[in-house]
Amino acid sequence: MNAGEIVFRSASGAMLPAVVPTARLERANGWLAGGATLAEQMVGRVGSTNLFIAAGGNCVGALLAGGVAAGFGITAPYWAGFAVAVLVSVTTWRVFSRATMAAAYATAPAHAEPATPAPVS
Repeated sequence: MNAGEIVFRSASGAMLPAVVPTARLERANGWLAGGATLAEQMVGRVGSTNLFIAAGGNCVGALLAGGVAAGFGITAPYWAGFAVAVLVSVTTWRVFSRATMAAAYATAPAHAEPATPAPVS
């Protein structure tokens, strides 16, 4: 158990009664504990999958860049990487624009219930 986990568990347990009505507190505690347990169990799997893809991508990228460099010169892989970065930036610019992000955050999900804080005594 690291320091961040200790702070999270202490803070979430202390803050939950302030943001959840008393009638729903037991259910919220269950969700919090279940989410923490699931996260602990999944973090290894997700991390190992991420590492596997990143390491495999590095190997494949090195082979491709070597082939491109052998055929077109040593600077060709850098120019190809630059072209790919520009292409990704151009295609995703509209998706991540400020207006699109503001509109996405302005609309609440249909299933979300407004949170009403419990009275503090």
